[in-house]
Amino acid sequence: MRWLPLLLLLAGCAATPNPTDDDDATAAPDIELTDGTWALTLTELREDSCGGADSAKPGASLGTTAVTSDGDSFVMVDSDDQTFDCSRTGNAFECTARPWVDEGPFGPVLPDADLHRSGVRSGTITAPGAMALENVNSDACTGDHCDKVEAAGGFTFPCVYSFLADASL
Repeated sequence: MRWLPLLLLLAGCAATPNPTDDDDATAAPDIELTDGTWALTLTELREDSCGGADSAKPGASLGTTAVTSDGDSFVMVDSDDQTFDCSRTGNAFECTARPWVDEGPFGPVLPDADLHRSGVRSGTITAPGAMALENVNSDACTGDHCDKVEAAGGFTFPCVYSFLADASL
């Protein structure tokens, strides 16, 4: 019993914040991105109900993305022309894809099938020329020939393509 007051006093001291502690001192400084063409490398395929790359393995190339930075925001334009507008908080980022429509990608065979893609991307910048990201795209189709596209591809619209990747300059 005689140790109880001492233990309570020590517990109170441990819970009292130290005014000289600086939480920001341990936080990583914001990393400035380097503009250029970055390689996208698959680390994990999460979902591919579109059937486009369901056999992709970690280490597979996902094409490239052109990164253009402006401080707290940046733009990523993928090799398939999908453009993401990104904002960052510290070294974390979130992106929204601009509307993407491929009108009549099947040419004269299926002229009335337009593909629409929406997407989001988020991740962490780990170095001026490196980041880890998660990407989720959702594809839809409009037009009278979408059922033929679905039949040929073995999937139904809307479909989702989701993955984790590393991006490096």
